[in-house]
Amino acid sequence: MIETEDKVEEKVVLRRLPPGDRWETADSKRQFSNLTSALDYVYGSSGVYDFSIYARKGIVCIKNVVQVEKPVTKYSLYGEE
Repeated sequence: MIETEDKVEEKVVLRRLPPGDRWETADSKRQFSNLTSALDYVYGSSGVYDFSIYARKGIVCIKNVVQVEKPVTKYSLYGEE
């Protein structure tokens, strides 16, 4: 049986376009005139409603949970290496 653990990664979904309150998606396909419209678009397209806003960096991230396989610990004491 393979053991897994959840790893939380942050994915950038929006970037601010200075000057002002203009935003674009991380893939640069859509632009918005304000943050509220941009957040509404992300919610509508992904269903995620928890956002991390980094005002100084000018980015908005969402949390993405990924299952990662735990490495199997081998011990030389038992001759496994």
